[in-house]
Amino acid sequence: SDKLLFAVLKYRPVALHAATGEVAVELGDLVKPTTLIHAGNRVIAADAESVRAFAPESGKELWNVPAADSRNVITDGNVTTFIQGRLRRGDMAEVVAVDAETGKVKWQRTDFTWLSRTTRTVLAKGQLVFEVSTFNDDDEGNGIHVVSAETGEHQWSKHYAPGMNHRRQARAMFLEDDLWILHGGKVNTADKTKRERVPVQISALDPFTGKTRVTYPAGLTHCFPPVATANFMFAGELDMTNLKTGETIANRITKANCSRENGW
Repeated sequence: SDKLLFAVLKYRPVALHAATGEVAVELGDLVKPTTLIHAGNRVIAADAESVRAFAPESGKELWNVPAADSRNVITDGNVTTFIQGRLRRGDMAEVVAVDAETGKVKWQRTDFTWLSRTTRTVLAKGQLVFEVSTFNDDDEGNGIHVVSAETGEHQWSKHYAPGMNHRRQARAMFLEDDLWILHGGKVNTADKTKRERVPVQISALDPFTGKTRVTYPAGLTHCFPPVATANFMFAGELDMTNLKTGETIANRITKANCSRENGW
């Protein structure tokens, strides 16, 4: 927001005056939020028991959806989705999608086998992507699963070896009309007799079918995920692949740190 900065202050979600840092308003009665997202004319917040929406200017609660240990909360302004369920208590993982304006449940699913292994979600183009990453050196167990954000219907899945040496992550990166992934590197890691390295590449996939549109060379990322910009894919140490031409520019003097979110 141009006028407000949203933060957690003394366990409470608040809106601060952007110019002065003074508290403008407290958001409802929520305590110890685990998620805080500013999405246009509402703020989405979550705690251990619920996912809620608040009016940014007044702090008024707009809707409240019960949710046990919600995680991977995400919104595109039309739909808000999250995964819930206390797995250690024996609960099933459940993904829930609600109308971002009203909080009314649009759909919910417990039958997706990847839910308990989901590490991140991405929401764009009406498609909800579940990233499943091992965060280790192995190729097996990494992939993305795409469902319709509107209906919850499974569209397609892709299992692949992320183009990273360590802490491997299957990242889904939306850019314009494409969904980009970084793949390659070590494969067949569980079988020493078949273990090998394949070229590290980036591919643009059709977000609605998963079909590959174009593939370019890319750098082998060490222990940090790739980052997509409007013109380049950042990977390697430091390799930048031009997303228009496929040309790769290398700057070996620069290296990202081993961050789970991003290293650049």
